[in-house]
Amino acid sequence: MEKNKKYILIGIFFLFIQAVAITRNIASEYYSFFWFCDFASLPIAIGFFLKKESFVKSIINIGLVPQWIYIVLYLYKIFSGISVLETIPDATNVFYITSSIFIHLSTTFALLFTYKVKPTVSTLFSSIVFLFVMYTLALFFTTTEQGINYVLSSKTLTPLVIPHYIELWVILTFLIVVLPTQLIQYGIYKKSK
Repeated sequence: MEKNKKYILIGIFFLFIQAVAITRNIASEYYSFFWFCDFASLPIAIGFFLKKESFVKSIINIGLVPQWIYIVLYLYKIFSGISVLETIPDATNVFYITSSIFIHLSTTFALLFTYKVKPTVSTLFSSIVFLFVMYTLALFFTTTEQGINYVLSSKTLTPLVIPHYIELWVILTFLIVVLPTQLIQYGIYKKSK
């Protein structure tokens, strides 16, 4: 398949995931779209439309591991009735459950389309810029009670009190989430050669 057509089709696939996220949120009367997983498919789609694989990989750096953790904890809550995190919603119906799992696979799908692309320093730089955007959105447009992306409070994420957590969120997320995921992507890239 011609590379341009391939990227357009992949971009359309991620726009479909974004449409599913919007539909799920509206159907469940939840109108906050600032959670990473609720909007991540849009920048991934844009990255594919522009053929910017490094940018797509930067989004994967932010969401891959957290999305995997979410899926495991969400399925655990569905089957056990016990919620490990306060931010995991109640399973309301089959559409909500299946669409939530599908939405939280967005970075996994993106990785499947980019695993042969080497993650670079520019990938890390794009990840940091995107983290700053997420941080700014959370600071100015969300509340502590919403717990969006765990920016304004770590209480819904861990019982530990982390001094200056809000000020350190970008650095902590970069060190705890982005760098390890970059290494995972690099390992997958090396294995694919």
